[in-house]
Amino acid sequence: MSVNIFQIIKEGKTSKLKQFIKEGNVDFKNEKNGWTLLHYAVKYKRYTIAKILLEKKCKVDVEDSTDYRLTPFFLAIHNEDVDLLKLLLLNGSNVNQCNCYGETVLHIVSLEDNVRLFRAVKAYGPDPTIRDDNNETALMIAHEDPIKSKLQKYHNMWFDWNPSIILVSLDKNLLHLKKNQSEYKIDKKIDYLDKKILRHQNEKIFLCEYEGKRFMIKESEKDLQYKITRAIAINLTTNHRNILKMRKYRVGTNLTTDKTLVMYEYEENIRTLRDLIVKKKNRGEYFTLPRILKYSKDICRGMIHLHKNNIIHRDLKAHNLWVTRKQTVKISDFESSRVYKTPAKGEKGIVLTVDYSSTEIYLAPEILKGEQYENKIDVYSFALILYEMITFEKPFDEYKKTEKWEKIKEEIAYMGLRPETGHIKKEKRIPKKLIILMERCWNHDPKIRSDFETILNYLNRIGIKKKK
Repeated sequence: MSVNIFQIIKEGKTSKLKQFIKEGNVDFKNEKNGWTLLHYAVKYKRYTIAKILLEKKCKVDVEDSTDYRLTPFFLAIHNEDVDLLKLLLLNGSNVNQCNCYGETVLHIVSLEDNVRLFRAVKAYGPDPTIRDDNNETALMIAHEDPIKSKLQKYHNMWFDWNPSIILVSLDKNLLHLKKNQSEYKIDKKIDYLDKKILRHQNEKIFLCEYEGKRFMIKESEKDLQYKITRAIAINLTTNHRNILKMRKYRVGTNLTTDKTLVMYEYEENIRTLRDLIVKKKNRGEYFTLPRILKYSKDICRGMIHLHKNNIIHRDLKAHNLWVTRKQTVKISDFESSRVYKTPAKGEKGIVLTVDYSSTEIYLAPEILKGEQYENKIDVYSFALILYEMITFEKPFDEYKKTEKWEKIKEEIAYMGLRPETGHIKKEKRIPKKLIILMERCWNHDPKIRSDFETILNYLNRIGIKKKK
């Protein structure tokens, strides 16, 4: 090579590097003492140069020729360069790779009590069960708080949400993103339209314009990136007309904001089912039976798709359902969702852990009791949504902020308390078959609850009486 490209990288001469790349004078496979160009960029903390090299498909996890088998990933850890570490991970670096001692990044986090480093990598789902050469996990060698308690909480979360299925898909899509930059990546200016809040609960969703098109955009703070990464991954693995489509995203890494941004499809007059219910109720109106059946079928179709892909939503409620101008329902909000394996005969389901953050009103009794659960918890939530569409009332909402709420939850969990249906049965507009279905879906025993395919077939058989 006619130029010392390693010296150029060491000195951070970005313009010269770009010039040599343009002239074809850079061999991206070149090594010096076992170190690649990317090793040098990371070693000397040249973020912009590292980004250029990765864009040119420079291999990301090459080990050097020393006994330490250093990769750029471990160099970034050694330098405590969180920005470069995230850049490597976003470009396909293996978060579970081990150094010459069999240690992962979580082992190093434990040994150094490095909370900052832990926060940087946990969104990428590192495996806390990997053992080093001393047969110890990261949690086993953590002795001091706050890192010990943080690792314990993450350990519990990891077993509740087995990230292997989701993150494999996420990694593939992030690699796909590198080849098709414009498809998912937010890299241009976002124009917020009067900061209009389309929905506001734990987070805000605004209307925005990007590249001449309108989107809904959700903003989440950096401490929620773990959940948002999960939601992004699920969105990337699902494609169905009854699931709200994610169009673009930006994880808060090395950008002008620490927020994670996710853009979703938008069309005029789209609103949540809850907002639609409130609007109709204020007008003294109700949903017609055809409307209730249409919305219910759309929810079922979306949930069938999720369950076939081994995804439990875990936060199904009217607030997380969007209704388009053409009256199509789209399911959203996968921050609380979990990937599961269908249990074999005789096996139990999966166990709820402490990070559950979904709305208590919609929780199945087995969750309120802290028992094991399967995907039938979504069916229970669907039954309460059906009740809400029929009555325009949130189940037990009048008790939510009172001293009686804890007792109500106990009665739901242990005594079979459910919303009152006597007044619905007197209404001619609601067929008895629909009430029977609703009561079956919120049955105390998950085995008695129908699955969504059965529910959809049942809804299709509920006829609308013709006027004589």
